[in-house]
Amino acid sequence: MKNQSFSAFKITIFIVFVLIMSCNKSPKEETHTQMELLKKYMPAQMADDVVKVAVVSNIGDNADERSFINGCVLEGESLGFIVDVFPTNADPLKCQEVVDRIVKSGYDGLILSHGGPGYTYNFLKKVTDNGIKVVTFNSYPYFVSLGVKRGDILWGVTSTLQQDEELAFLSLQSLIDSFPKEKRPIKVIRAWIGPGILSFEKYQKIYNQFVKEGKIEEVGSISQVAGSNTMFDDAKNALNELLKTLPENSIDAIWASYNELAKGCLKTLDLTRQANIKMSSIGGISDDDIELMRSHPNSWLSTASTNLSLIGAVNMRLLAAKFVGEETPKEFYFRCFLIETFRLNESNMDMSNISLIYPEWTQIKGMYNHYPWMDDIKSTKSQ
Repeated sequence: MKNQSFSAFKITIFIVFVLIMSCNKSPKEETHTQMELLKKYMPAQMADDVVKVAVVSNIGDNADERSFINGCVLEGESLGFIVDVFPTNADPLKCQEVVDRIVKSGYDGLILSHGGPGYTYNFLKKVTDNGIKVVTFNSYPYFVSLGVKRGDILWGVTSTLQQDEELAFLSLQSLIDSFPKEKRPIKVIRAWIGPGILSFEKYQKIYNQFVKEGKIEEVGSISQVAGSNTMFDDAKNALNELLKTLPENSIDAIWASYNELAKGCLKTLDLTRQANIKMSSIGGISDDDIELMRSHPNSWLSTASTNLSLIGAVNMRLLAAKFVGEETPKEFYFRCFLIETFRLNESNMDMSNISLIYPEWTQIKGMYNHYPWMDDIKSTKSQ
C-alpha cells in the first residue's frame, strides 16, 4: 500500500513537471516564404504575384553607371523583386519611349538615372499617374515653367542626388593645392561631358568660379557627347590632337569631370610621355581606377567620388519603402569623398578595403535599411 502511494506521488510530480515545461516552452515561430511576406507587406504590388521594377539608365555604358545598376539589381533581388534594366544613352526621345513601354508593361516601380531637365517631369508624371512608384538619381523630376528654372518636385517622387558642387570643389581644390601659390593660375585642360547632363552643368559652374578667382587659366578643352559609349578612346584621341596644337610645357594639369575621360587622358599622357602633367577627376571609383591611380601617383592625384553601388542599393530601398507605405523624403543627398592617390598607395588599397581609410564609404546608418519588414523579407529565400 505504501509503495502504491509512493508510485502515485511520483506520477503526479512527473505530470506537474511536464505541465510546467510545456508552459515555459516558446510557441513555435511561424515561418513564411518570401512570396508570402511580399504579399503581406506589399499587397498592391503583389496582386499579380510578382514585384517588377524597371531601372532606366539614361547615360552611356561606363564603370560608374554599371556600379549604380549593380547596386540596384542586387538590392532588388535580395528583396525578391524582378529587376529589368533599360539603357537609353542620354537620348530624351528614347528615354521617353522606354518609359511609355514601362507604363504599359505592368511595372510596379521605376528608378531613373540621369533624366535631364526639360522632359523628365512631364514623362514621369505619366508614370506616377498610373500608380507606379518612382525614385530618381541625378535627375530632374522638378516642374519647370517659363522664367522659373526649378519648381516643385513631382508629387510622390524621391530625388536622390550627389553633392555635385562639392564633388567639383574637392576635385579642383585638390589640383590647385598640388601647386605652389605663386604658380597660380595653373594652366588647365578641361575634359568634360555635355551639354544636357545636370551634374556636369553643376561641375562647370564651380569650375567657372575657379577661373574667375584667378586660380585656373584654361588653355584648352575636350568635350564628349553625353551617352557616348566610347569615352575612353574619344578622350584619348581628342587630347592627343589638342596637345599637338599647344606649345611644349604650356600645360600644368588636366581636370577631368568623369573618370572614364580621366582614363583616356592618362593613356595619352603615357603615350606622349608627359608624366609631368597632373590630373584630378570626378566619378565613381573601381578597382581599375585605383590600379591606374596607384601606378601613376605623380599624374592622377585624386578623384572626388561617391559610392555608386551603395547609391543604387539605397534607391531600391527607397522604392521598396514606397511600396510598403513608409514616409520617404522628397530629396536625399549622398556624401562625397576625395580619394587621394597617396593614401591609396600608403595603405595598399583596393575596393575591398577602401573603407579602412574612408570609414563612411560603406556606411549603413541612415541608408534606409532599418525597417523590420525589410529584414523579414531579406531573411527568407524565394520559393
